[in-house]
Amino acid sequence: MGWIDYETKDNLAYISLNRPEKLNAINFQMFEALWAAFNRYETDPDAWVAILSGKGRSFCAGHDHNESRAMDVDELFVSVLNLSKPLIVAVQGHCVGMALALVFCSDIRIGTKDSHYGWPNVRLGVSSIGGPAFMPHFLPRNFGYEYMFTGDLMSAQEAFRLGLLNHLATQDTLMATAEKVARKISANAPLAVQAMKEATLLGLELPIEQRLKISKVIAERVAETDDAKEGALAFSERRRPVWSGK
Repeated sequence: MGWIDYETKDNLAYISLNRPEKLNAINFQMFEALWAAFNRYETDPDAWVAILSGKGRSFCAGHDHNESRAMDVDELFVSVLNLSKPLIVAVQGHCVGMALALVFCSDIRIGTKDSHYGWPNVRLGVSSIGGPAFMPHFLPRNFGYEYMFTGDLMSAQEAFRLGLLNHLATQDTLMATAEKVARKISANAPLAVQAMKEATLLGLELPIEQRLKISKVIAERVAETDDAKEGALAFSERRRPVWSGK
């Protein structure tokens, strides 16, 4: 057992924060292990979708404030944002600071009905790297400002209403809900799914004309893959396709 657990099953990668006695607060060793786990997922041919979760009663209490060593959290966030494959996050309990930044970096977010979210940094007299970069840009700006300026925590219901969460679950159904979404994704052609994400990321800040051109180039590339041929053949033969990821 290490700081971060990584395992694959049925084309799903399970990345688990494993410091439950400290509410999975991230120290330097855990930070390094987490980065390694994401890099492993990116290059793992057996993993088409990943679920990020935290063991114990809370997903993650953010940065371990007893940790004095500097962490390149901005570089980690950019790396996670740019993963070529889908990342689902499953959150229970508290999700604050650095942990919430990881949630914003993920593609699909599921939280328990009693989970809470926020950046309480101002209550400790410090600013934040992730908060200003994510909160007022992914959420309506006025709500992002309010939660950053007050340090209040957002309820799961409010997070769902504002679009931070895709789904609400109970503690007992959290992982099952995440796995249900993950299996729906992994049932599709992995290169096509990755192409959807690639085209989206490349076009985020571009005018619609350029986004369409990028999407066209990527779609034409994927149309030449073995999986695209298998998809067409399976459709004509009225059977379930067998994807090779090629």
